[in-house]
Amino acid sequence: MTENVPYSSIPSFRPWATPVLLALVLCAPEAGGQVPPRPPGPPSAAERSRQPGPWDQDILVYRVPARGTPELLATFPRGGVATAARLGDGRIAVGYQCFPEKNEAAFDKVAVHFSSDEGRTWTDAQVIRLRGLPPGMRFPFDPTMVPLPDGRVRMYFTSRRLGPGDGVPAIYSAISDNAVDYTFEPGVRFAVERRGVIDCAVVLHRGEFHLFAPDNGVGHPSDPGRDPRPAADRAAENTGYHAVSTDGLTFAHVADVRAEGRRRWLGDAKSDGAKITFYGTGEGGVWTATSADGITWTPGPPIRGARAADPGTVTLKDGALLVAGTGPPRPGTASAQRRGPNANPPPLPPPKERGARFPGRTWEQRRPGEVGLDAAKVDAFATKIGGDGVVIKDGYLVKTWGEVATHKWWASASKPVFSTMLLLAVQEGRLPAVDAPVRSAGWTLAPKDAAMTFRQLANMTSGYACAEAPGAAWGYNDFAIQLYARSLEKVFRQPLAEAFAQRFAELQFEDGAFFGHRNDLGVVASPRDFARLGWLWLQRGHWAGREVIAEHLFNANVRPQVPADLPRAMTKEMKPDDYLAIGSYGGGTNQTPHGPGVYGFSFWFNAATPAGERVWPSAPPDVYQANGMWNRDTLTIFPGLRMVVAVRGAAPGKFEPGQPDSTYDQNLRLIVDAARPRSLTVVPGKE
Repeated sequence: MTENVPYSSIPSFRPWATPVLLALVLCAPEAGGQVPPRPPGPPSAAERSRQPGPWDQDILVYRVPARGTPELLATFPRGGVATAARLGDGRIAVGYQCFPEKNEAAFDKVAVHFSSDEGRTWTDAQVIRLRGLPPGMRFPFDPTMVPLPDGRVRMYFTSRRLGPGDGVPAIYSAISDNAVDYTFEPGVRFAVERRGVIDCAVVLHRGEFHLFAPDNGVGHPSDPGRDPRPAADRAAENTGYHAVSTDGLTFAHVADVRAEGRRRWLGDAKSDGAKITFYGTGEGGVWTATSADGITWTPGPPIRGARAADPGTVTLKDGALLVAGTGPPRPGTASAQRRGPNANPPPLPPPKERGARFPGRTWEQRRPGEVGLDAAKVDAFATKIGGDGVVIKDGYLVKTWGEVATHKWWASASKPVFSTMLLLAVQEGRLPAVDAPVRSAGWTLAPKDAAMTFRQLANMTSGYACAEAPGAAWGYNDFAIQLYARSLEKVFRQPLAEAFAQRFAELQFEDGAFFGHRNDLGVVASPRDFARLGWLWLQRGHWAGREVIAEHLFNANVRPQVPADLPRAMTKEMKPDDYLAIGSYGGGTNQTPHGPGVYGFSFWFNAATPAGERVWPSAPPDVYQANGMWNRDTLTIFPGLRMVVAVRGAAPGKFEPGQPDSTYDQNLRLIVDAARPRSLTVVPGKE
């Protein structure tokens, strides 16, 4: 989903703007902390066609049944920040901030549509009319409609004082008999000193109004993972303001509400008389939680398949849920282009819980049976695969064998660590994107290689030391990997081992150095330390409540990327053209035909090979792996099973992707079967 991150809580935000992440980035402070001058008004139509903005997104309206797939009912073009309500006459109203292409008078105003047939058809948009707004106040934005017992509708909205200094945004309200013509209600409904309050959700529950709004912090937010503000001034991702009122006008600020994981109190609240349900913006889709009093909350099931950020909701007469929210940028728009070709990648299966267990100085240990594993099968796996290894399940160390605390080289299983560092280089602004040109690191590349990107180095498609141009062929290429690692050192301006140690200190590797072979470019971590990095990968960059790697970067890049039909590079008999005198990481330029369709960002994925079989037929399709010396050294991630297995120096068998009778696949079957519920009986062809 596209997460709408509000930035209009900031006193110096652009007066025409609405809360979307792309606009946030556009108005973030420049180097040195100086804020760019604010334009006097909204951009012109010509400017809007060239720059990202909320006009690049649409309001999507879904019918979400209790069981089954959400159905898209309607699309309202060029809008964001939806609210939905059932009116006293039975109609459904959906309001939102609209940005019409050819109606400047309606640009950045609140518009509303009505439906009399449970969302199947809708009236044309009507821009609301508002009487009594005090001079100097910004026109309402980010609306929330709340039906009142007397049949009227109160709209809560964000506004602020315009002019020198710009007032801090707060919540105001207006009242209407028809949800189109409103009268301003004097006074501020809710505000927090110095901290702008925007985009609230309000619900009338058991005679009391409850107001919720996300904590956006103080000052300018920045890109995820690079927030320069003091900790006390930053937005609290899973924290929301909570205020209560008996009349809907005078609210008292009470204790903040919190949600577990990467969730924002940005969305909608509805009451069924017994409980409040909050529908929020967050990981995995629309998150839900319920509360009898608005204070104590119980997490509920997420709503998946509805690409609707910052949703508004209405319960339909047949029991289904209508969800209206902001969709992702339309393809071809400036916003979509800014996000790049991977703006909306297929998401990785989310961990079962974001409140996962993480190790401190040592791993907490459990016996296999205590975390639902079949101990005999775990033992059989360890015996058959050999070497040195650990099994992590649900954040616990459940099995060790061999030398789990010693340092030895992990060969090519080191390569995904380079790609992890590439994500951090982008996150820290050292590179503008994963697709940044390699020449920007300071290399003088041959004309053939001038367009080479860091992504192509990560995908083994760079063409370095080969005959082919970048992106033209698949070549498992250790000359290119050496170039990859050395380029990252140039980007970080320090040895890679030092850069890694500084950025991952909070993982508390208990056995010392992580790098130490191949001129300190090879991973030599102990199995139980390498498993810590694997646990970070399984958590998609999160560690003990902090986003070490920005999840949006992780999701966009840790996936298969090499096209299944990409041809193989020329034969390995060709002498590598290592004109930069980089040297090899250990092998040649064209080591295997395997990779197209299943390789990406230095990982191997359990995707379908060109022959149609998954790489490891016995493992779940969400499995991915760092692999060295063709199964000798492996770190395998099992997201759905919440399990990481690190094995070094194994008796690997052959590297035979797609072969269910291979020794390695049979070994994987043991550990996968160990994690399956014993009561589960699988009937072929049935679920």
